[in-house]
Amino acid sequence: MKAENDAIAFDKLEIKPEQVGNITHAQASYKTPYGKVVSAWNKTANSFELRVDIPVNSKATIYIPATQSAALYEGVTPIKDLKEVTFKGFKNGLAVLQVGSGSYNFKAVTNP
Repeated sequence: MKAENDAIAFDKLEIKPEQVGNITHAQASYKTPYGKVVSAWNKTANSFELRVDIPVNSKATIYIPATQSAALYEGVTPIKDLKEVTFKGFKNGLAVLQVGSGSYNFKAVTNP
C-alpha cells in the first residue's frame, strides 16, 4: 500500500498485494492523516480474498490478482452490480478497481 503519485497527504491510495513464494496470507496497516488504512489478503487454490479499509475522505485504486475469466465479488455481490466500486479492467494479470472510503471484502474466484 502506498500513496498515489498525485496524492495529497494520502487522500489517494494504491493497494497492490504482492504474492511472493509460497506465502498464502498477509496483513498490513498504516495511519494516514485521514485515518487507518488496512489491507489483508488470503490466497487459496482457486481464490484470492482481499479485505481493505479506506479512511474517510480518501479513495483507492485496488489491484487484485485475477485472470480475465475470474469472477469478481465484493462480499457476495458481483463487482459489476455495485455503484461504489468501479471496475477499470485487467492489467498484467490484475483486476483494477477504484473505490471510495469504506470497508470492502473483495474476492476473485477462478475455476478449480
